[in-house]
Amino acid sequence: MVFMDLRSHGRSGKALHDSCTIDNLADDLHRVIMELAPTGPVVLVGHSMGGMTIQRLAGKFPELFGDPVVGVVLISTSYGGLRNSSPALRSTAPLLRSMSPVLDWGREFNSFSVIKRWGLGPHASPTAVDLTNEMIMRAPTRVLINFYPLIANLDVELQLDALNKVQVTVLCGTRDLMTPLSHSKRIVGKLPHAELITVRGAGHMLMFEQPQLVTEAIEKAIAPFS
Repeated sequence: MVFMDLRSHGRSGKALHDSCTIDNLADDLHRVIMELAPTGPVVLVGHSMGGMTIQRLAGKFPELFGDPVVGVVLISTSYGGLRNSSPALRSTAPLLRSMSPVLDWGREFNSFSVIKRWGLGPHASPTAVDLTNEMIMRAPTRVLINFYPLIANLDVELQLDALNKVQVTVLCGTRDLMTPLSHSKRIVGKLPHAELITVRGAGHMLMFEQPQLVTEAIEKAIAPFS
């Protein structure tokens, strides 16, 4: 297994504002595949912006799909149109755009309640909320600001054809306020052979709320090639 931290995330280096684009994320993923698994078989798994990166990869490098990429699992993601349909983006956009010098302090103040409201379903366990809160708070506000335009303006709807050449599984919670379930249904609508797994009551951080279910979906996607 290979775990890739997107640029400016996790242990990856901090990228300049102008380089925080969906094309660059797709190029990064392409390089990881070419360096570490050029002959496949490869099953790509992406959550949220990771799923967006995989979809852009399909548009930029369609020759990868079928061989070496043989499968894709998309979790709580979208191919575009989130600016007007995501309750979470509509609510946080004014704050992010303000770039207030006290924004980092403001994120820490009562962050648990804010993240629970927008990032998870109403019945998420305290452990799931803690994990999400810790992860989100590790990302500097600058990173959130840099990538906000990418998420809000994303449009890769016409770049999904290559995904029809591989097995695709799409998962989403019914209470996802960041990338609503309707967006997962739209992806499946573009990919006739894709499987949609709907998780009742779950929010955006599906892998924390329902880890067993997500693990089983990934194992099922990998099984034919392992």
